[in-house]
Amino acid sequence: MLVQRSFCLSALVGTTGRKRNADPQDPSQDFPQALTRWLSILGSLCFLLLVPAWIAFTGAHESQPGQNADKALKQLSLEQLGNLEVTSVSKQPQQVQRIPAAIFVITQEDIRRSGATCIPEALRMAPGVEVARVDEDHWSVAIRGFAGQFSKSLLVLIDGRSVYTPLFEGVYWDVQNVMLEDIERIEVIRGPGGTIWGANAVNGVINIITKSARNTQGILGTLGGGSVDQGTGDFRYGGSTGKDFDYRIYGMGSIRGPEFHSDADPFDDFRMGQVGFRTDWNSDQKNSLTVQGDFYGALSGESTYISSFSPPAETAIEDKANASGGNLLARWQHATGDGSDIQIQTYFDRTNRQDLELGETRDTFDIDFVQHARVHGDQELTWGLGARVSPSNFIQTSQGVNFLPNKQTDSIYSGFVQYELPILHDKLRLTAGTKLEHNNFSGFDYQPSVRLLWTPTERQSFWAAVTRAVRTPSRLDQDVQFAILVESTPPPPIYFEISGNPELKPEELIGYEAGYRTQVNPRLYVDFTAFFNSYNDLQSYGRSLSLNRTPRHHRTFSSSCRMSTESRAARWARKSLPIGKLRTGGSCADPIPSCIWVLRTNQDTRISVRCSVPTKARVLAMSRASNRSSTCQNTSSSTRPTDTRTGCPRKPCAPIAPLTPG
Repeated sequence: MLVQRSFCLSALVGTTGRKRNADPQDPSQDFPQALTRWLSILGSLCFLLLVPAWIAFTGAHESQPGQNADKALKQLSLEQLGNLEVTSVSKQPQQVQRIPAAIFVITQEDIRRSGATCIPEALRMAPGVEVARVDEDHWSVAIRGFAGQFSKSLLVLIDGRSVYTPLFEGVYWDVQNVMLEDIERIEVIRGPGGTIWGANAVNGVINIITKSARNTQGILGTLGGGSVDQGTGDFRYGGSTGKDFDYRIYGMGSIRGPEFHSDADPFDDFRMGQVGFRTDWNSDQKNSLTVQGDFYGALSGESTYISSFSPPAETAIEDKANASGGNLLARWQHATGDGSDIQIQTYFDRTNRQDLELGETRDTFDIDFVQHARVHGDQELTWGLGARVSPSNFIQTSQGVNFLPNKQTDSIYSGFVQYELPILHDKLRLTAGTKLEHNNFSGFDYQPSVRLLWTPTERQSFWAAVTRAVRTPSRLDQDVQFAILVESTPPPPIYFEISGNPELKPEELIGYEAGYRTQVNPRLYVDFTAFFNSYNDLQSYGRSLSLNRTPRHHRTFSSSCRMSTESRAARWARKSLPIGKLRTGGSCADPIPSCIWVLRTNQDTRISVRCSVPTKARVLAMSRASNRSSTCQNTSSSTRPTDTRTGCPRKPCAPIAPLTPG
């Protein structure tokens, strides 16, 4: 169990307002580059030709409702921002001042003033969000610890569409692109949100909400460039067919140069192109329908080391990784009266990645139903059902990385209920609920929460919460086989392999939170949050070590050989892992086999030596690790196999005595 104690204090002060080239023979790699080039040219021409029309259009339509709403949002005071309505906490509009959770809102004006060029840069404005840049197109974004390239304990949504990938337990930040001018706000919840959003909303939820098509009427074009952002361009056009139907289309592209590296290796350049649309139809006061979609292609430079079995080597490779995909989302909302409504949302998401080490194609189908109803007076009931099916196909692009099985369909079926009960004339409110969920990785799970909100005055509020959240295992945890070459000379070559564990349990968080908000004066807003997190079943390297079976693609051969257990893998394991006892398994081969150290993750950690040559046999010997060598031969003289080269029986194998661990 891991216990985390931290405190977060934030005060907001302000005034009114707020290399190597890709393979030329591969046509799939030319598409993102060509798309980026043409989008940049198109954006430049449209920007130069349509600036006068754009100025006249915006001047003539300055009084449009959508434009006025956007302008009003930019002019919000700190007090008005406290009354801003958000939807990420309970899937229904709520004022920030009356939310029993640690939440921060990044508005469009904040993004414009910050000079951010991508979503991770914009997230740096939220207190408690840790953002670090790995290289040009890879980011580490975390809330309350557990930082990593894929943000595994963080749930990220774009207009309610989850961008969490079950392969690498996180987010591909390089392809999460939205026109920053189209973002209405970014809602950042610090703390667990599994009761509403389900698994993987452990340490926080980030919901990126874009503007309605009604608020993006007219023409917009932007161009930029510099030493790193060598060329960026956006183009958007929004229109309306009447009072009820609004739409917009957009295109964006960027060419980014490599970041600084101490070894002066400029490998991480990045090219991206994306197009998309959004339509909003409001047939009457009670019904609204939104349909939107995005399609993208990207090329990113990567540098990595890849191990191979034939020949046994570890090679440094620099090349281009290819990513492409698209999504289509539809959302229907119907107001039933008296503050009640229902919402149905469905989306399809397609991703296709071809990295240097691996590749994957994944199709995700998701449907979500939510009903919000006023039961009695101010008592509110929110409940919903959801289903997600995600078939995927792993593509092996290197010998050292594999996922078994290569094809798998991931699924999540869930339901939640939450009840809000006012106490003491709306001064004290109790909110309780739970999420019930079943997934193919760890089975059934539940995520309850209880939250209490006290608002003694309109300008201050106290809140406290107790929540349980889980992070389900991913394919990286359960199905991966990743080999690293440790030694190639002298023979036999030794590999260090990390294998997934299908029996992993989901990581569990029990979180205790308390907070206080107050509007001291029109220029000072204070938000204080304290939390105590207790984690269980964190995935790590365990203590138990034993002989493991030979992998499916390896077969052992029995003969005489000499094997040293004092390898770099053994020394690293004894020094770095919490190992009390270490065993090695050896099999003898003639010719000399390739021996692989195998490490399994979490409670079922195993280290063994695997010897592989193309013939049938079994592992014959096991001993404790030491800094000495062991010699093995065949055991039973009555069943001695015949040497295929000499025709003579092989010599018997002497028993291996236990050795003292190093």
